[in-house]
Amino acid sequence: MNSPKPSRFNVTGWLQSQADKVAGLPRYLQIYLGSLTLLLLFAVVNLFHPDPFVSGGLYVAVNGFVLGFVVWAWPIVEAKWSSRLGKVTKTVLHLFAALIATAVARYQVSSALGLPAHDFDLTVAFFALVLYLPAWALIVYLLLAPIYLVGVPALVLSSSFRARLEHSAFWIGLAHLAGAAGLSLYAWSFFNWAAEDKPGLHSTIVTVAALVDYQPAKDYPGIGPKERVRLHENGIVSSVEFTKEGVVLRVRQLGSSQGGA
Repeated sequence: MNSPKPSRFNVTGWLQSQADKVAGLPRYLQIYLGSLTLLLLFAVVNLFHPDPFVSGGLYVAVNGFVLGFVVWAWPIVEAKWSSRLGKVTKTVLHLFAALIATAVARYQVSSALGLPAHDFDLTVAFFALVLYLPAWALIVYLLLAPIYLVGVPALVLSSSFRARLEHSAFWIGLAHLAGAAGLSLYAWSFFNWAAEDKPGLHSTIVTVAALVDYQPAKDYPGIGPKERVRLHENGIVSSVEFTKEGVVLRVRQLGSSQGGA
């Protein structure tokens, strides 16, 4: 009597079954799983063979958690915003973003020109539009930062008090928190980059102001026929001149023939 042959492990079949399981998962879980796999793979490789390519792979893997969080959270946010309360909240946040963008724009314009920002309404409006998306990035940071600052300790504590730990829920929650942390840090970095002084920013602001807020006023007493000027309080007048080196800004007391750069 022939004894039954021991069954061999079918690698191809096992891989196919695992692929089918992954294909049945929600998109954000697929992204999380792929990111975790890449993270572990590149982390092990980096231990034995540090290389810039491996470091780049780690960076891509970590950013996968951010992408997975966005894929998971965006439909939820979209559904909430379609409600009556959500529409009111969205309107308030838009106004808040406009306020932040205007405040930063006023600071940048005042810093670049050395003159009160309220005298350059069009320049402030232009840079407020430029800073509108960075202002939204700050709002995203302010909304997400408490989530992972409170969420991580809450997740760990709630899991420690459970008699039976739900591993899948725990790791999915941890992945959400990692994605929220990464996205909030990106949002803060983007806003910080947009709001800080950068090489060439001041000259750009001066050029924009010269084009949109300075006008000729040849019939005004004390103003030259070819001057582009802006009148300020207390008899102060500023003027701009386009030269080969760029825009030159001068400030003087009205009636004085001498101007300062």
